[in-house]
Amino acid sequence: MQNTEFETMAAQATDFLAKMRMAIGLALLSAGVLIAVFPQILVILLAAIVISTGLGTFLSGWRMHGRARPTSQYVEATPVHDVLDR
Repeated sequence: MQNTEFETMAAQATDFLAKMRMAIGLALLSAGVLIAVFPQILVILLAAIVISTGLGTFLSGWRMHGRARPTSQYVEATPVHDVLDR
């Protein structure tokens, strides 16, 4: 790969990231104006965040509980002096 190709790709990537930051900023600005005009949206948004966080935590625990296996209490009865002699 030549330097000019690398520089072009880097410039394109930087341009894409700049556009994405502008889009995120515009979305956040719009959301702020919308919340200022309709304050009930903030209540709904906060409730949705709390509910989705709780549901995600619950489901994560449920999956972890399903994967948990009881540990066996089996202890190998090898005398210590046999292990040391090896």
